[in-house]
Amino acid sequence: MTPPIGIRYYNLRNSGIAMIIYPQFRKESKADDVLWDGRDHRGYNIGINQDITIDLKDTDINSTNKEKFYLSENTHWGQDMWDSNQDFFYDPNSTIIACATRWGGVRDGNLSYQGCKSKGLTRRMVDSRSEFPLAEHFEAYAASVAHETIRELFEAAFPAYANTAHPWKGLLKWGSQLRPDYVLAAVTLVTAALIAKGYALTFHTTSAPDGTKTTTIDFGPRQLIGPPGAVPPKVQEDWTSSVAAARKFNPTDLGVFPNTGKLSNLDDPNSEAIGPESPAV
Repeated sequence: MTPPIGIRYYNLRNSGIAMIIYPQFRKESKADDVLWDGRDHRGYNIGINQDITIDLKDTDINSTNKEKFYLSENTHWGQDMWDSNQDFFYDPNSTIIACATRWGGVRDGNLSYQGCKSKGLTRRMVDSRSEFPLAEHFEAYAASVAHETIRELFEAAFPAYANTAHPWKGLLKWGSQLRPDYVLAAVTLVTAALIAKGYALTFHTTSAPDGTKTTTIDFGPRQLIGPPGAVPPKVQEDWTSSVAAARKFNPTDLGVFPNTGKLSNLDDPNSEAIGPESPAV
């Protein structure tokens, strides 16, 4: 490890999936101990694809004894992360900004130290804190976090399915009046029914400007049946009966089709990207 670096500022970026984070510092001597946590203070919440730069003079970190700490973050509804590869101390005379980025999901991923830069290059960010409207987006974020957690739990429970092909694509549309948490509940019923019938799957839900939401479920059996590019009657029957499990939520069944794209979602950014451009629920 390189010697500790004296810093005055900390820039934290949220590049994670379906999460809200806060800047944090953890003691180098005992990383389980939090030295300062932005979640305990107003104005430090960071939405997806946003970042914030804080001045350590606004924290209660003591500069006199030069206590060493790690860059860290607090994940709302998830696992906090820190980078122990580099330690720092607060130097009130420094012009250095230490930068870090949060990656991954609410229960996995990492916080990665990205290096340092000069205050003069980012004065606009340093001079003001952004207030992400947490209350305004609370419901959608809660549903997004649950959405991502369900997918993570499925992948952990069925690791053999990780490389399974998904030759069919089912589409469901939900009315604008249906709350995001209800959409999540409905999707869970449909996917649980498909899993019970022996299918492997992945799914994502996007919202349109008019408030309607569309869930795409890519699925397939453990072994392919029927010719490529066709939906066997048995698959159509299983899809229809699985959608019926969520009938009380009034889904519009747009049908099941051959998946003409990739047969796996491992490299499909749309199945993982949950952000302002394509909000998922």
